[in-house]
Amino acid sequence: MKKTIDIKNIKISPSILVLIILLLILVCSFVLFFEVNDYRNIREQTYNFYYYFGADKIDFTATVFVNVDDKIMSIRSDNATLTSSPIYFKNDSTQVILANNMEIVFPYKNNPMYKLGNFSKIYTKNNYLYINSEAGNGRLYDCFLYDGEDLYLFLENTTVFINEERYELSPMSFIEVTKSYIRMYDKKNDNYTFIDGYTGGVSAYTDEYTIDLSGDTFTYNNLYFLLIKNIDGLSLYEF
Repeated sequence: MKKTIDIKNIKISPSILVLIILLLILVCSFVLFFEVNDYRNIREQTYNFYYYFGADKIDFTATVFVNVDDKIMSIRSDNATLTSSPIYFKNDSTQVILANNMEIVFPYKNNPMYKLGNFSKIYTKNNYLYINSEAGNGRLYDCFLYDGEDLYLFLENTTVFINEERYELSPMSFIEVTKSYIRMYDKKNDNYTFIDGYTGGVSAYTDEYTIDLSGDTFTYNNLYFLLIKNIDGLSLYEF
């Protein structure tokens, strides 16, 4: 037989009630303190950027909101529509910003695919690549980025073959391969190529792995992997 408890008959002493109220006030105060503190520590910085959309280069000025850990919280601009195309600093060749969430792929790992949050910043320091993201800071090596659709951002020297024609792309360069066109940007040489219409396969090669850019797969150590398109379903990569 189930027993029922009449809440009306439960008595709470005034001292316990006061203690509960004080604890609630304390918790709310801590939450408010950290929110206000984070807000006060956010600073605004204005930069000149550029990105590529279709066959065009888009130059724009934006306000970047950065927290105390130098993590970009948001970017505001009245004359730019941000897509998955990387955002490049116009006067600083050592940095690039990821406008949207991206998939970071480590071909050599048993679990090779993770998520990077939007506004992650990749930068060069002492000839090494690093990243500043919501999951922390760390060095990047032996990996590449994928937007879950058609765009790839390379973080090491990469060779691309299109209809047996060879292209060399430097770190922080990107390529987008759709069914109707290909566009790619070589960061080191500041060279943008737009190919309207193509036939055959498109592949990228490094010393360690191969990417089928037409089929969104990669091969490492004779193992074949299908890239995951649902980036939000991936675990956040932590450094």
